[in-house]
Amino acid sequence: MENSTQRFPMGRVGKLNTTLSYGSRWKTQHNALYESRWKTQHNALYESRWKTQHNALYESRWKTQHNALYESRWKTQHNALYESRLKTQHNALYESRWKLSTTLSMNRVGKLNTTLFMNRVGNSAQRFL
Repeated sequence: MENSTQRFPMGRVGKLNTTLSYGSRWKTQHNALYESRWKTQHNALYESRWKTQHNALYESRWKTQHNALYESRWKTQHNALYESRLKTQHNALYESRWKLSTTLSMNRVGKLNTTLFMNRVGNSAQRFL
């Protein structure tokens, strides 16, 4: 029987280990390098696609809801503000016009009545004289 040193002389075992060691190191580094490159590109591609679609979907939903909410709030406040301003100005304008016309007509009527009354009194006084 041979012992293990006769079957595998030191030179050969060392050479084999060295070859296996460098071969496996090269393969490991090579695979690690290209696998990481592939993973990086693959993930970058699909992650960016997913992110793009995801963000587009949720961003548009968020924008729609956000704009709808704040636009309606803005419109409500804006309309309420300008509607009240318009009503105030409108009422102030027409109220002052109405008061003015009423006052003028009352003055005219009052003057007319006074004039007519004074004429009657004057005429009746002349009648009795």
